[in-house]
Amino acid sequence: MSKKVKSPGQKRKAILKVVIFILALGITALGGLIQGGVAESFKELVAKHEIVDAEVTGLKHEVKTIRTRRRTREKDVYTLSYQFDVSGQKVTNSLDITEIEFKKLQDTTSIEVWYSADNLEMNGTPREVRSLAGGDNFYVNAGSLGIIVLPLSVVAYFLIAMLFIREPKGILPEGFVRENSWLDVEDEYLVALDKEQIIISKLNEKKVSEVQKLYQHDEPLERLLEVGKASVEQIPLNSITEVKTGHHEDTLTITYGEKGKVRSVEFLNPTVKEHALERIVPLLNPDLTKSSKQLTRLQAAMPSIVGLLISCGILYYFENIIILMLGGLALFFAIKTMLARVIDPTLIMTWTLSEEVEA
Repeated sequence: MSKKVKSPGQKRKAILKVVIFILALGITALGGLIQGGVAESFKELVAKHEIVDAEVTGLKHEVKTIRTRRRTREKDVYTLSYQFDVSGQKVTNSLDITEIEFKKLQDTTSIEVWYSADNLEMNGTPREVRSLAGGDNFYVNAGSLGIIVLPLSVVAYFLIAMLFIREPKGILPEGFVRENSWLDVEDEYLVALDKEQIIISKLNEKKVSEVQKLYQHDEPLERLLEVGKASVEQIPLNSITEVKTGHHEDTLTITYGEKGKVRSVEFLNPTVKEHALERIVPLLNPDLTKSSKQLTRLQAAMPSIVGLLISCGILYYFENIIILMLGGLALFFAIKTMLARVIDPTLIMTWTLSEEVEA
């Protein structure tokens, strides 16, 4: 294998990155152009405008509460409303003003307004018009918009990847499965059968890509563990007292040792897990017997239903935007999982010691 092979999930994430980047670039450029176009229009208004004394119809002072993750603060918002008449056509407008302007206008009944004779909706106080006319630099406009678009794009990428891009079921991806070892680049695990034990290795996040390349070049297990700076757990096969998994899961839950320690073993997808299971089961204690339990649709969906109710409670009770976003994500996951389990109820497979052997 001459070069590093990407898994289907990695390929999809790479495509998503390109799409998000192009969209972010396009939105930033388009926003800069639109803002520049608006500025050009107000530049023309500065150069050629009509003047009218508009009637002040409202001065409003509001205190808005802004909630953040750490604290709540209040912001004073001052608004001016005015109207004027041109050839029998009434024009109204509202705009934000500063506290100083608000105080100056307290006893004022009219103000000077500039407007375009060709477009009455284009109007404002001289200060506002000049301010809007000054934003004609494309690079400045695009840069100020990019400061907002960039972090939103990163958040959008991670959310979409987390919600919609998983390793597809039903395939053994090339370059991630050997006869007795399995590489999970998504959860950063390397699992292997070595002699009479299962080796579970949690790889260093920064070393996963390098381990992936070495794995696909058939480097030995010892080399992979060394490069991956892995934390390694070894489970003797003869110490395993139970193995449990659901048919749709990409994990095995292993109970082992005299104290019944429980360990979850993760794989790239359920098909890779099945491949590993076929090789692990024959090496287990022969006294372990297999049993299967088919859950009803309600039983399979019940954990998701509970999660759905909790998510709804969070969305109803809290007002903090961060908590609401997390609650919304939890709600989405709950609905998605609930529908999946209703359509395809869980089949739980267990290999465990019989009561006679335990006695």
